[in-house]
Amino acid sequence: MRVVEKHDLVLLGGLAIALVVLFQQPLTELARAGSQLQERYGLALLPGFAVLCIVFGAQYLIRLAADVSDRKQRAETGRLVRMGQALTHAKSMDELRALLNHHLPQATGSEAVWAVLRVDGEWEALAGGLPKTPYRVSAQIEARADRFSQLDPERLDAVSGNEIDGDVCFGLPFGDHGVGVMGVPQKIHDPGAAGRVLAPVSAVLGICARNVTLIAEIEAHGVMDGLTRCLNRTHGMMVLDAELQRAKRTRTDFTLVMLDLDDFKSVNDDYGHLCGDALLTAVGRRMHELLRNSDIKVRWGGEEFLIMLPDTPLAGAVHVANVLNRELGKLSVTWNEQTVTRTASVGVAAAKPGELDTADVLGRVDAALYRAKHGGRDQVCVDGGGTNTEHPTESAVVA
Repeated sequence: MRVVEKHDLVLLGGLAIALVVLFQQPLTELARAGSQLQERYGLALLPGFAVLCIVFGAQYLIRLAADVSDRKQRAETGRLVRMGQALTHAKSMDELRALLNHHLPQATGSEAVWAVLRVDGEWEALAGGLPKTPYRVSAQIEARADRFSQLDPERLDAVSGNEIDGDVCFGLPFGDHGVGVMGVPQKIHDPGAAGRVLAPVSAVLGICARNVTLIAEIEAHGVMDGLTRCLNRTHGMMVLDAELQRAKRTRTDFTLVMLDLDDFKSVNDDYGHLCGDALLTAVGRRMHELLRNSDIKVRWGGEEFLIMLPDTPLAGAVHVANVLNRELGKLSVTWNEQTVTRTASVGVAAAKPGELDTADVLGRVDAALYRAKHGGRDQVCVDGGGTNTEHPTESAVVA
């Protein structure tokens, strides 16, 4: 680590010139007096005096430089500590981004610092995102982050960073949760400050991002089913109650679809529970592909699912049910070189205007599902209606 940076030397040079200007006259008079004493008594005082002045002046400047450097390092450490303390309060990525917008420029001394994470194969901005689209990353930053993530781990310099297309980049220690990169333009990058400031900042940032991800995972595990990524039944009941109240308040349609995989028990009996888990995972993934983000998917039981369709009339819900019945019937998994498939029986029911009793609406959709299963399976039954009724013009499916 350098004790004195380039800009410190400029400052010290200026101080030295100022000292010479201020003390020029006293030093001249002192030198004249020394010369007179030297001529009168034959003593060689002036060379010794000059050496003495140089020694004491050099010692003073060295102490001054060390003091300036020490104060600077204390200030940098203080900013880093304050950033770390602030980031520990972040409980979500949005909170982390908001805190970084304030603290990252202060800790690094630059507004041009950027940081990105790769989530589900896509780069998302932690800091330095595009205007009005805070999560999106510019093409230039994305290209630099891609190149950095492809570097041989042995070539990574955790202290000084790696130069990528004009930016100096540092890896964020994000563990198994993803890949993170922080960068700063090389033209404003201070190599002497890299190990002292930028490397610790990247370490703190990576740890905080990983903690936020872990918090999100823990919360998700509390409300979501691990196999299908659908809500669990307990949380689904809470959401159902809230959605019924919202539908009453806004006077909008609200419908339910309940489906059950036919003869699922035989999958576990014939192929084992791991095969059953693989089939459930595939069903959950396909449902997420078929349904809107606003549609609420719940794993209601072992192989039973409940789908809540806000702002959807009964005709649209019937179309959703028919699409699910058709597409899940095509779904298959390969297990021990065998193809495993299962059809689905589906029930549909609509909440009555102003209805708030979850037991009543659940009872109706469950009764419709019962009719579908005991009426031959692999079909759709509607509460108070018929079987396999398709209304393609009122679709609630994006597929």
